[in-house]
Amino acid sequence: MKSGSRIAAIGTCCTVLWVANVCASQRPIQIDGVFEDWSDVTAVHADAFGDAPSGGLDLLRVSVADDDTFVFIRIEAAAGFDLSENNNLVLYLDTDDDVGTGMQMGVYGVELEWHFGQRQGTYYSGGNQFPVTQSDIRFRAGPTIDSSSFEIAISRSASPDGVRTLFGPTPFGLLLRDGATGDALPEAGATFTYMPEINGLPPIDIIPFERDTPADFRIVTWNVLNDSPWNPGSGARFGRQLQAVDPDVIAFQEIYNHSIAEIITFVEQWVDPKPGQTWTGAGSPSSDTSVISRVPILDWWPIDGNMAALIGTSQSLDHDILVFSVHLPCCGNNAGRQREVDRILQFIRTSREPGDVELPANTPIVFTGDTNFVGLSQQVTSILTGDIVDEAQYGPDFSPDPDGTSLTNIIFRQTEWRMGYTWRSDSSSFWPGHLDYIVYSDSLLSVANHFAVYTPNMSPASLTTYSLSAADSTASDHLLLCADFRAGKGPNNSVPAVSEWGLIVAILLMLVMGTLLAHRTDNRQHA
Repeated sequence: MKSGSRIAAIGTCCTVLWVANVCASQRPIQIDGVFEDWSDVTAVHADAFGDAPSGGLDLLRVSVADDDTFVFIRIEAAAGFDLSENNNLVLYLDTDDDVGTGMQMGVYGVELEWHFGQRQGTYYSGGNQFPVTQSDIRFRAGPTIDSSSFEIAISRSASPDGVRTLFGPTPFGLLLRDGATGDALPEAGATFTYMPEINGLPPIDIIPFERDTPADFRIVTWNVLNDSPWNPGSGARFGRQLQAVDPDVIAFQEIYNHSIAEIITFVEQWVDPKPGQTWTGAGSPSSDTSVISRVPILDWWPIDGNMAALIGTSQSLDHDILVFSVHLPCCGNNAGRQREVDRILQFIRTSREPGDVELPANTPIVFTGDTNFVGLSQQVTSILTGDIVDEAQYGPDFSPDPDGTSLTNIIFRQTEWRMGYTWRSDSSSFWPGHLDYIVYSDSLLSVANHFAVYTPNMSPASLTTYSLSAADSTASDHLLLCADFRAGKGPNNSVPAVSEWGLIVAILLMLVMGTLLAHRTDNRQHA
Protein backbone atom coordinates (compact mmCIF):
# COMPACT_ATOMS: atom_id res chain seq x y z
CA MET A 1 0.00 0.00 0.00
CA LYS A 2 1.60 3.29 -1.06
CA SER A 3 1.22 6.58 0.76
CA GLY A 4 -1.54 8.02 -1.37
CA SER A 5 -4.00 5.29 -0.37
CA ARG A 6 -3.76 5.89 3.36
CA ILE A 7 -3.42 9.66 3.68
CA ALA A 8 -6.37 11.68 4.88
CA ALA A 9 -6.69 14.98 3.04
CA ILE A 10 -6.23 17.97 5.29
CA GLY A 11 -5.89 21.63 4.43
CA THR A 12 -2.88 22.43 6.57
CA CYS A 13 -0.25 20.60 8.56
CA CYS A 14 -1.27 20.90 12.19
CA THR A 15 -1.89 19.07 15.45
CA VAL A 16 -4.18 16.16 14.67
CA LEU A 17 -6.20 13.48 16.43
CA TRP A 18 -7.16 10.20 14.78
CA VAL A 19 -6.19 11.20 11.22
CA ALA A 20 -3.08 10.70 9.14
CA ASN A 21 -1.09 13.60 7.81
CA VAL A 22 1.78 14.34 5.49
CA CYS A 23 3.82 17.32 6.58
CA ALA A 24 7.11 18.98 5.81
CA SER A 25 8.59 21.08 8.60
CA GLN A 26 12.26 21.95 8.17
CA ARG A 27 13.39 23.76 11.30
CA PRO A 28 16.80 24.64 12.81
CA ILE A 29 16.37 22.20 15.70
CA GLN A 30 19.28 22.09 18.15
CA ILE A 31 19.60 18.83 20.07
CA ASP A 32 20.39 20.13 23.55
CA GLY A 33 17.47 19.07 25.75
CA VAL A 34 15.84 22.51 25.54
CA PHE A 35 12.66 22.81 23.48
CA GLU A 36 12.07 26.45 22.61
CA ASP A 37 13.04 25.76 18.98
CA TRP A 38 10.09 23.35 18.67
CA SER A 39 7.48 26.04 19.31
CA ASP A 40 6.55 26.57 15.64
CA VAL A 41 6.82 22.96 14.48
CA THR A 42 3.49 22.02 12.90
CA ALA A 43 3.97 18.30 12.22
CA VAL A 44 2.41 17.15 15.49
CA HIS A 45 0.25 14.20 16.53
CA ALA A 46 -1.42 14.26 19.96
CA ASP A 47 -2.86 11.49 22.12
CA ALA A 48 -5.41 11.56 24.91
CA PHE A 49 -4.13 12.20 28.42
CA GLY A 50 -4.56 9.33 30.89
CA ASP A 51 -5.34 6.53 28.43
CA ALA A 52 -2.42 4.34 29.57
CA PRO A 53 -2.71 1.85 32.46
CA SER A 54 -2.02 3.33 35.87
CA GLY A 55 1.68 3.69 36.52
CA GLY A 56 2.65 3.07 32.91
CA LEU A 57 4.15 5.35 30.31
CA ASP A 58 1.42 7.66 29.00
CA LEU A 59 2.44 9.07 25.61
CA LEU A 60 0.96 12.50 24.91
CA ARG A 61 2.45 13.94 21.77
CA VAL A 62 5.01 13.40 19.03
CA SER A 63 6.40 16.16 16.79
CA VAL A 64 8.59 15.79 13.71
CA ALA A 65 10.89 18.17 11.85
CA ASP A 66 14.00 17.85 9.71
CA ASP A 67 16.94 19.58 8.13
CA ASP A 68 19.10 18.35 5.28
CA THR A 69 21.10 16.09 7.63
CA PHE A 70 18.72 14.76 10.30
CA VAL A 71 15.15 13.82 11.00
CA PHE A 72 14.13 15.24 14.39
CA ILE A 73 11.49 13.71 16.66
CA ARG A 74 10.19 15.15 19.92
CA ILE A 75 8.47 12.78 22.35
CA GLU A 76 6.28 14.04 25.19
CA ALA A 77 4.83 11.94 27.98
CA ALA A 78 2.68 12.61 31.03
CA ALA A 79 5.49 11.87 33.49
CA GLY A 80 9.27 11.81 33.50
CA PHE A 81 11.36 8.78 32.55
CA ASP A 82 14.91 7.95 31.46
CA LEU A 83 15.07 7.60 27.68
CA SER A 84 18.31 5.59 27.64
CA GLU A 85 17.36 2.79 30.04
CA ASN A 86 14.64 1.27 32.23
CA ASN A 87 11.87 1.79 29.69
CA ASN A 88 10.07 -0.30 27.07
CA LEU A 89 9.45 2.46 24.54
CA VAL A 90 9.88 1.44 20.88
CA LEU A 91 10.03 3.61 17.77
CA TYR A 92 8.90 2.08 14.45
CA LEU A 93 9.70 3.87 11.18
CA ASP A 94 8.27 2.92 7.80
CA THR A 95 10.91 4.84 5.89
CA ASP A 96 9.82 3.96 2.33
CA ASP A 97 6.09 4.46 2.99
CA ASP A 98 5.34 0.97 1.68
CA VAL A 99 3.46 -1.55 3.85
CA GLY A 100 4.71 -4.35 1.61
CA THR A 101 8.34 -3.99 2.66
CA GLY A 102 10.12 -4.48 5.97
CA MET A 103 8.39 -5.91 9.03
CA GLN A 104 4.59 -5.75 8.76
CA MET A 105 2.87 -3.95 11.60
CA GLY A 106 -0.69 -2.92 10.82
CA VAL A 107 -0.64 -0.32 8.06
CA TYR A 108 3.14 0.04 8.31
CA GLY A 109 5.97 -1.84 6.68
CA VAL A 110 8.65 -1.09 9.27
CA GLU A 111 12.26 -0.62 8.17
CA LEU A 112 13.65 0.58 11.52
CA GLU A 113 12.65 -0.75 14.95
CA TRP A 114 14.46 1.14 17.73
CA HIS A 115 14.28 0.16 21.42
CA PHE A 116 15.23 3.23 23.48
CA GLY A 117 15.72 1.46 26.81
CA GLN A 118 17.98 -1.19 25.28
CA ARG A 119 19.81 1.37 23.11
CA GLN A 120 19.64 -0.90 20.07
CA GLY A 121 17.44 -1.68 17.13
CA THR A 122 16.82 -3.73 14.01
CA TYR A 123 16.83 -2.74 10.36
CA TYR A 124 14.58 -4.75 8.03
CA SER A 125 15.66 -4.74 4.41
CA GLY A 126 15.39 -7.15 1.48
CA GLY A 127 13.97 -9.90 3.67
CA ASN A 128 16.94 -9.66 6.04
CA GLN A 129 17.41 -8.25 9.55
CA PHE A 130 20.41 -6.16 10.58
CA PRO A 131 21.29 -5.20 14.18
CA VAL A 132 21.51 -1.43 14.64
CA THR A 133 23.54 0.58 17.17
CA GLN A 134 23.29 4.27 17.98
CA SER A 135 26.38 4.90 15.86
CA ASP A 136 24.87 3.13 12.82
CA ILE A 137 22.07 5.68 12.56
CA ARG A 138 23.91 8.61 14.19
CA PHE A 139 21.30 8.66 16.95
CA ARG A 140 21.39 11.84 19.07
CA ALA A 141 19.08 12.76 21.94
CA GLY A 142 18.61 15.14 24.85
CA PRO A 143 18.38 15.52 27.72
CA THR A 144 20.49 12.73 29.22
CA ILE A 145 18.50 12.84 32.46
CA ASP A 146 14.92 11.86 33.23
CA SER A 147 12.33 14.13 31.69
CA SER A 148 8.81 14.08 30.30
CA SER A 149 10.06 15.50 27.01
CA PHE A 150 12.91 14.39 24.75
CA GLU A 151 14.23 15.39 21.35
CA ILE A 152 16.05 12.94 19.12
CA ALA A 153 17.85 13.05 15.78
CA ILE A 154 18.44 10.25 13.27
CA SER A 155 20.66 10.71 10.23
CA ARG A 156 18.85 10.95 6.92
CA SER A 157 21.84 9.42 5.13
CA ALA A 158 22.40 6.48 7.50
CA SER A 159 22.79 3.09 5.80
CA PRO A 160 22.28 0.37 8.44
CA ASP A 161 22.80 -2.47 5.96
CA GLY A 162 25.64 -0.75 4.13
CA VAL A 163 23.58 -0.65 0.93
CA ARG A 164 20.34 1.30 1.29
CA THR A 165 19.87 4.75 2.75
CA LEU A 166 17.50 4.71 5.73
CA PHE A 167 15.42 7.68 4.50
CA GLY A 168 14.63 8.23 0.85
CA PRO A 169 12.67 10.81 -1.14
CA THR A 170 9.28 9.40 -0.05
CA PRO A 171 7.23 10.19 3.06
CA PHE A 172 7.80 7.97 6.09
CA GLY A 173 5.40 6.63 8.68
CA LEU A 174 6.02 6.78 12.42
CA LEU A 175 4.69 4.80 15.38
CA LEU A 176 5.64 4.96 19.07
CA ARG A 177 4.57 2.14 21.37
CA ASP A 178 5.25 1.36 25.01
CA GLY A 179 5.85 -2.37 25.27
CA ALA A 180 4.85 -2.44 28.93
CA THR A 181 1.48 -0.66 28.73
CA GLY A 182 0.59 -0.93 25.05
CA ASP A 183 0.00 2.81 24.86
CA ALA A 184 0.67 3.86 21.27
CA LEU A 185 0.97 7.07 19.35
CA PRO A 186 -0.81 7.23 16.97
CA GLU A 187 -3.56 4.97 18.24
CA ALA A 188 -4.71 1.91 16.30
CA GLY A 189 -6.56 2.98 13.16
CA ALA A 190 -4.58 6.17 12.67
CA THR A 191 -1.25 6.86 10.98
CA PHE A 192 1.28 9.65 11.17
CA THR A 193 3.23 10.31 8.00
CA TYR A 194 5.92 12.89 7.40
CA MET A 195 7.52 14.18 4.20
CA PRO A 196 11.11 15.45 4.63
CA GLU A 197 12.32 18.45 2.65
CA ILE A 198 15.61 19.54 1.12
CA ASN A 199 17.26 22.97 1.20
CA GLY A 200 14.57 24.50 3.38
CA LEU A 201 16.94 26.24 5.80
CA PRO A 202 19.65 28.90 5.51
CA PRO A 203 23.22 27.90 6.45
CA ILE A 204 23.96 27.56 10.14
CA ASP A 205 25.32 30.61 11.97
CA ILE A 206 28.92 29.78 12.79
CA ILE A 207 30.02 30.63 16.32
CA PRO A 208 33.48 32.25 16.15
CA PHE A 209 36.18 31.32 18.63
CA GLU A 210 37.06 34.96 19.31
CA ARG A 211 35.93 36.82 22.41
CA ASP A 212 33.23 39.43 21.80
CA THR A 213 35.50 41.96 23.52
CA PRO A 214 39.19 41.55 24.49
CA ALA A 215 38.31 42.11 28.17
CA ASP A 216 36.02 39.07 28.39
CA PHE A 217 37.33 36.47 30.84
CA ARG A 218 37.49 33.00 29.29
CA ILE A 219 37.03 29.73 31.22
CA VAL A 220 37.46 26.29 29.65
CA THR A 221 36.52 22.89 31.07
CA TRP A 222 37.87 19.71 29.50
CA ASN A 223 37.99 16.02 30.36
CA VAL A 224 41.14 14.90 28.52
CA LEU A 225 40.64 11.12 28.81
CA ASN A 226 43.20 9.43 31.03
CA ASP A 227 46.20 11.77 30.65
CA SER A 228 45.87 11.66 26.85
CA PRO A 229 47.79 14.94 26.21
CA TRP A 230 50.94 12.97 27.09
CA ASN A 231 50.17 10.02 24.81
CA PRO A 232 52.41 9.72 21.74
CA GLY A 233 50.91 11.68 18.87
CA SER A 234 48.09 13.22 20.95
CA GLY A 235 49.75 16.24 22.55
CA ALA A 236 49.50 18.44 19.47
CA ARG A 237 45.79 17.72 19.06
CA PHE A 238 45.08 18.98 22.57
CA GLY A 239 47.57 21.81 22.29
CA ARG A 240 46.17 23.20 19.05
CA GLN A 241 42.69 23.45 20.58
CA LEU A 242 43.98 25.25 23.67
CA GLN A 243 45.97 27.59 21.47
CA ALA A 244 42.93 28.32 19.33
CA VAL A 245 40.63 29.27 22.22
CA ASP A 246 43.33 31.02 24.31
CA PRO A 247 41.74 30.52 27.77
CA ASP A 248 42.37 32.42 30.99
CA VAL A 249 41.41 29.48 33.23
CA ILE A 250 41.31 25.77 32.40
CA ALA A 251 39.46 23.22 34.53
CA PHE A 252 40.88 19.80 33.65
CA GLN A 253 39.51 16.35 34.47
CA GLU A 254 41.06 12.88 34.08
CA ILE A 255 44.69 13.87 34.61
CA TYR A 256 45.73 11.15 37.03
CA ASN A 257 49.45 10.60 36.52
CA HIS A 258 50.92 14.04 35.89
CA SER A 259 51.74 16.72 38.45
CA ILE A 260 50.50 20.29 38.45
CA ALA A 261 53.98 21.35 37.31
CA GLU A 262 53.77 18.98 34.33
CA ILE A 263 50.30 20.25 33.44
CA ILE A 264 51.53 23.85 33.54
CA THR A 265 54.51 22.95 31.36
CA PHE A 266 52.18 21.42 28.78
CA VAL A 267 49.86 24.45 28.76
CA GLU A 268 52.81 26.85 28.47
CA GLN A 269 53.92 25.12 25.28
CA TRP A 270 50.71 26.21 23.57
CA VAL A 271 49.20 29.23 25.31
CA ASP A 272 51.25 32.27 26.28
CA PRO A 273 50.35 34.12 29.46
CA LYS A 274 49.38 37.74 29.03
CA PRO A 275 51.97 40.43 29.87
CA GLY A 276 52.75 40.42 33.58
CA GLN A 277 51.03 37.06 34.16
CA THR A 278 52.30 33.55 34.83
CA TRP A 279 50.53 30.21 34.51
CA THR A 280 49.82 28.70 37.93
CA GLY A 281 47.86 25.64 38.97
CA ALA A 282 46.13 23.80 41.78
CA GLY A 283 44.98 20.23 42.30
CA SER A 284 45.40 17.26 44.57
CA PRO A 285 47.61 14.29 43.69
CA SER A 286 44.75 12.02 44.84
CA SER A 287 42.28 13.61 42.43
CA ASP A 288 42.03 13.81 38.64
CA THR A 289 40.71 17.39 38.75
CA SER A 290 42.83 20.52 38.47
CA VAL A 291 42.59 24.23 37.72
CA ILE A 292 45.26 26.03 35.69
CA SER A 293 45.12 29.83 35.53
CA ARG A 294 47.13 32.72 34.12
CA VAL A 295 45.73 35.04 36.78
CA PRO A 296 46.63 34.34 40.41
CA ILE A 297 45.05 31.39 42.24
CA LEU A 298 44.53 32.84 45.72
CA ASP A 299 43.57 29.58 47.42
CA TRP A 300 42.10 26.19 46.65
CA TRP A 301 40.30 23.31 48.40
CA PRO A 302 39.86 19.59 47.64
CA ILE A 303 36.24 18.38 47.91
CA ASP A 304 35.95 14.58 47.82
CA GLY A 305 37.79 14.10 44.53
CA ASN A 306 36.59 17.42 43.17
CA MET A 307 38.05 20.85 43.86
CA ALA A 308 37.42 24.59 44.06
CA ALA A 309 39.92 27.39 43.39
CA LEU A 310 39.60 31.06 44.27
CA ILE A 311 40.77 33.04 41.23
CA GLY A 312 42.02 36.63 41.65
CA THR A 313 39.74 38.40 39.18
CA SER A 314 38.74 41.37 41.33
CA GLN A 315 40.10 43.81 38.74
CA SER A 316 38.60 42.20 35.63
CA LEU A 317 35.32 40.87 37.07
CA ASP A 318 34.87 43.16 40.11
CA HIS A 319 35.11 40.12 42.39
CA ASP A 320 37.36 37.14 42.88
CA ILE A 321 35.56 34.07 41.53
CA LEU A 322 35.24 30.56 42.95
CA VAL A 323 35.85 28.08 40.11
CA PHE A 324 35.01 24.40 40.55
CA SER A 325 36.54 21.55 38.57
CA VAL A 326 34.46 18.42 39.17
CA HIS A 327 34.42 14.86 37.92
CA LEU A 328 31.38 13.18 39.43
CA PRO A 329 30.77 9.40 39.49
CA CYS A 330 29.61 8.07 36.15
CA CYS A 331 26.95 5.90 34.68
CA GLY A 332 24.35 4.32 36.98
CA ASN A 333 25.87 5.60 40.23
CA ASN A 334 23.13 8.14 40.94
CA ALA A 335 23.61 7.87 44.70
CA GLY A 336 27.34 8.62 44.46
CA ARG A 337 26.75 11.59 42.15
CA GLN A 338 24.11 13.02 44.47
CA ARG A 339 26.41 12.63 47.48
CA GLU A 340 29.17 14.60 45.77
CA VAL A 341 26.73 17.27 44.61
CA ASP A 342 25.41 17.57 48.19
CA ARG A 343 28.98 17.88 49.49
CA ILE A 344 29.82 20.60 46.94
CA LEU A 345 26.68 22.51 47.92
CA GLN A 346 27.64 22.18 51.58
CA PHE A 347 31.04 23.66 50.73
CA ILE A 348 29.44 26.63 48.95
CA ARG A 349 27.06 27.31 51.83
CA THR A 350 29.68 27.04 54.58
CA SER A 351 32.22 29.09 52.58
CA ARG A 352 30.00 32.10 53.28
CA GLU A 353 29.92 31.42 57.00
CA PRO A 354 32.60 31.86 59.68
CA GLY A 355 35.00 28.95 59.50
CA ASP A 356 37.99 27.57 57.63
CA VAL A 357 37.13 29.03 54.20
CA GLU A 358 35.09 32.16 54.96
CA LEU A 359 34.81 33.85 51.56
CA PRO A 360 32.91 37.10 50.99
CA ALA A 361 29.22 36.35 50.64
CA ASN A 362 29.17 38.00 47.20
CA THR A 363 31.82 35.71 45.69
CA PRO A 364 30.54 34.55 42.26
CA ILE A 365 30.53 30.83 41.51
CA VAL A 366 31.54 29.14 38.25
CA PHE A 367 30.82 25.41 38.53
CA THR A 368 32.49 23.44 35.72
CA GLY A 369 33.47 19.92 34.81
CA ASP A 370 32.48 16.45 33.70
CA THR A 371 29.35 16.06 35.80
CA ASN A 372 28.18 12.75 34.32
CA PHE A 373 24.62 14.00 34.80
CA VAL A 374 22.69 11.00 33.49
CA GLY A 375 19.74 9.20 35.02
CA LEU A 376 18.11 11.26 37.74
CA SER A 377 17.42 14.93 37.06
CA GLN A 378 17.54 15.67 40.80
CA GLN A 379 21.32 16.17 40.61
CA VAL A 380 20.90 18.99 38.08
CA THR A 381 18.08 20.50 40.13
CA SER A 382 20.29 20.33 43.23
CA ILE A 383 23.30 22.13 41.78
CA LEU A 384 21.13 24.85 40.26
CA THR A 385 18.80 25.46 43.19
CA GLY A 386 20.77 24.35 46.27
CA ASP A 387 18.35 21.50 47.01
CA ILE A 388 20.46 19.19 49.19
CA VAL A 389 19.00 15.68 49.32
CA ASP A 390 20.82 14.35 52.41
CA GLU A 391 20.25 17.29 54.75
CA ALA A 392 21.05 15.18 57.81
CA GLN A 393 24.61 14.75 56.52
CA TYR A 394 25.22 17.95 54.54
CA GLY A 395 22.95 20.53 56.11
CA PRO A 396 19.96 22.55 54.97
CA ASP A 397 18.99 23.72 51.50
CA PHE A 398 20.04 27.22 50.49
CA SER A 399 20.07 29.48 47.43
CA PRO A 400 23.53 29.14 45.84
CA ASP A 401 23.62 32.43 43.93
CA PRO A 402 24.73 35.26 46.26
CA ASP A 403 21.52 37.19 45.51
CA GLY A 404 19.41 34.39 47.00
CA THR A 405 18.34 32.80 43.70
CA SER A 406 19.38 29.79 41.64
CA LEU A 407 22.50 29.43 39.54
CA THR A 408 22.27 29.59 35.74
CA ASN A 409 23.11 26.73 33.39
CA ILE A 410 24.72 27.72 30.08
CA ILE A 411 23.21 25.99 27.06
CA PHE A 412 26.04 25.09 24.67
CA ARG A 413 26.19 24.41 20.96
CA GLN A 414 29.03 23.15 18.80
CA THR A 415 30.40 25.99 16.69
CA GLU A 416 29.27 24.68 13.29
CA TRP A 417 26.71 22.01 14.21
CA ARG A 418 23.28 22.23 15.87
CA MET A 419 24.27 19.72 18.52
CA GLY A 420 24.75 20.25 22.24
CA TYR A 421 26.43 16.97 23.15
CA THR A 422 29.81 17.22 24.88
CA TRP A 423 30.65 13.50 25.09
CA ARG A 424 30.73 10.98 22.28
CA SER A 425 31.95 7.42 21.95
CA ASP A 426 30.86 5.63 18.80
CA SER A 427 31.86 2.27 20.28
CA SER A 428 29.50 2.70 23.26
CA SER A 429 25.85 1.69 23.29
CA PHE A 430 25.10 5.08 24.86
CA TRP A 431 24.47 7.82 22.35
CA PRO A 432 26.32 11.17 22.54
CA GLY A 433 25.19 13.29 25.47
CA HIS A 434 25.54 16.55 27.35
CA LEU A 435 27.74 15.49 30.27
CA ASP A 436 29.93 18.59 30.76
CA TYR A 437 28.51 21.72 32.34
CA ILE A 438 29.35 25.32 33.12
CA VAL A 439 26.97 26.83 35.69
CA TYR A 440 27.44 30.34 37.11
CA SER A 441 26.16 33.12 39.38
CA ASP A 442 24.16 35.36 37.06
CA SER A 443 23.64 37.99 39.76
CA LEU A 444 27.30 39.04 39.51
CA LEU A 445 28.44 37.69 36.14
CA SER A 446 27.07 37.75 32.62
CA VAL A 447 28.03 35.23 29.97
CA ALA A 448 29.11 36.34 26.50
CA ASN A 449 30.43 34.03 23.76
CA HIS A 450 30.23 30.32 24.60
CA PHE A 451 30.63 27.16 22.55
CA ALA A 452 31.83 23.56 22.32
CA VAL A 453 34.67 22.69 19.95
CA TYR A 454 34.04 19.76 17.60
CA THR A 455 36.59 19.85 14.80
CA PRO A 456 35.21 17.03 12.55
CA ASN A 457 32.22 19.23 11.68
CA MET A 458 34.18 22.46 11.19
CA SER A 459 34.65 23.76 7.66
CA PRO A 460 38.11 23.62 6.03
CA ALA A 461 38.19 27.43 6.15
CA SER A 462 37.54 27.50 9.90
CA LEU A 463 40.11 24.78 10.56
CA THR A 464 42.68 26.82 8.65
CA THR A 465 41.75 30.03 10.46
CA TYR A 466 42.32 28.45 13.87
CA SER A 467 45.24 26.19 12.86
CA LEU A 468 43.30 23.03 13.67
CA SER A 469 43.01 19.59 12.11
CA ALA A 470 39.68 17.85 11.54
CA ALA A 471 40.56 14.97 13.91
CA ASP A 472 41.73 17.13 16.82
CA SER A 473 38.53 16.77 18.87
CA THR A 474 38.73 12.98 18.70
CA ALA A 475 41.79 13.05 20.99
CA SER A 476 39.31 12.78 23.89
CA ASP A 477 35.78 11.44 24.19
CA HIS A 478 34.80 14.81 25.73
CA LEU A 479 34.76 18.13 23.90
CA LEU A 480 36.46 21.31 25.00
CA LEU A 481 33.79 23.60 26.47
CA CYS A 482 34.41 27.36 26.54
CA ALA A 483 32.56 30.33 28.08
CA ASP A 484 33.40 34.05 28.36
CA PHE A 485 32.33 36.11 31.38
CA ARG A 486 31.92 39.80 32.20
CA ALA A 487 31.28 41.65 35.43
CA GLY A 488 27.73 42.61 36.20
CA LYS A 489 24.33 40.97 36.30
CA GLY A 490 23.31 39.50 32.98
CA PRO A 491 19.97 38.27 31.65
CA ASN A 492 19.03 34.98 33.24
CA ASN A 493 19.27 32.52 30.36
CA SER A 494 18.50 29.50 32.46
CA VAL A 495 15.64 27.14 31.74
CA PRO A 496 13.43 25.35 34.26
CA ALA A 497 15.08 22.39 35.91
CA VAL A 498 14.25 19.27 33.92
CA SER A 499 12.05 17.95 36.69
CA GLU A 500 9.84 21.03 36.25
CA TRP A 501 9.25 20.34 32.54
CA GLY A 502 7.05 17.34 33.24
CA LEU A 503 4.65 19.38 35.35
CA ILE A 504 4.58 22.26 32.87
CA VAL A 505 4.01 20.03 29.84
CA ALA A 506 1.44 17.85 31.60
CA ILE A 507 -0.64 20.86 32.73
CA LEU A 508 -0.60 22.49 29.30
CA LEU A 509 -1.45 19.28 27.48
CA MET A 510 -4.23 18.44 29.93
CA LEU A 511 -5.80 21.82 29.14
CA VAL A 512 -5.40 21.36 25.37
CA MET A 513 -6.59 17.76 25.33
CA GLY A 514 -9.52 18.56 27.57
CA THR A 515 -10.67 21.26 25.18
CA LEU A 516 -10.22 19.06 22.10
CA LEU A 517 -11.99 16.07 23.60
CA ALA A 518 -14.84 18.19 24.89
CA HIS A 519 -15.27 19.66 21.42
CA ARG A 520 -15.20 16.16 19.88
CA THR A 521 -17.84 14.93 22.34
CA ASP A 522 -20.03 17.94 21.64
CA ASN A 523 -19.82 17.28 17.89
CA ARG A 524 -20.88 13.64 18.42
CA GLN A 525 -23.88 14.73 20.49
CA HIS A 526 -25.01 17.06 17.71
CA ALA A 527 -24.30 14.66 14.83
